[in-house]
Amino acid sequence: MRSRFLITAVGGLSVHQLPDIEGLGDFAGETFHTARLPRDGVDLSGKRVGVIGTGATGVQVIQTIAAEVSHLTVFQRTPNYCIPQRNSGIRTSGSDHSLDAIIFATGFDAVTGPLNRIDIRGLNEASLRNKWCDGPKTYLGLQVEGFPNLFTIAGPHNAASLCNAVRCTEQNVDWIAGCMDHMRRQGFVSIAPTAEAEAAWTRHVQETAAARLLNTMTESWFFGANTPGKARSVVIYAGGAVAFRKRCDAVAREGYQGFEFR
Repeated sequence: MRSRFLITAVGGLSVHQLPDIEGLGDFAGETFHTARLPRDGVDLSGKRVGVIGTGATGVQVIQTIAAEVSHLTVFQRTPNYCIPQRNSGIRTSGSDHSLDAIIFATGFDAVTGPLNRIDIRGLNEASLRNKWCDGPKTYLGLQVEGFPNLFTIAGPHNAASLCNAVRCTEQNVDWIAGCMDHMRRQGFVSIAPTAEAEAAWTRHVQETAAARLLNTMTESWFFGANTPGKARSVVIYAGGAVAFRKRCDAVAREGYQGFEFR
């Protein structure tokens, strides 16, 4: 299929993340992620259930047993030399706990994860995934230099990633629609931000996050700590929806300053 524009609306929290724990695939009980909890047909009442989180949450087993996730391995409870046994619990930093089910509260490959799972290519076949290997770079969280006519709804560096998602997504959609209408009236067929505009906005996003004590070294999925190989980076715009809307509106009023049209 061919189109003039590509507008991504893949959601910032659509890729849930499971930890890389040895033996997990052989666990005999049931496993769930909080983003994929079944609503029908599963009854956990009366069962021994472990809840595994990230960072300071660590591993939390019901009845107040806790340890750091880095010390967690799935263990094989009873060896049997005739019949292969499946793993039946978790080992924390000193104790084994037999479980019937494990619930993972281990977060998401947030905001950039859904986009990085698509092989998006820009000018000269440049890969968006490679461009963002050290963290996202955007202009207004809506476009990326070198990727003309690609718009990202609720993408990285966008206020929609840290506010009422539905209302802020509406702002994204309205702004993109207005931009496309401007292009149609002016006879433009291509739009992309300049490298300077992208660098300035990315720097502003990082400085705004730092001023609000959003530390990328926090052991949180919010900054990529739960995703192996992912760079710690700021993926949201922490300045608030009102400031973001004002900035986007000002850019549009000034003839879409920071963008190049063809």
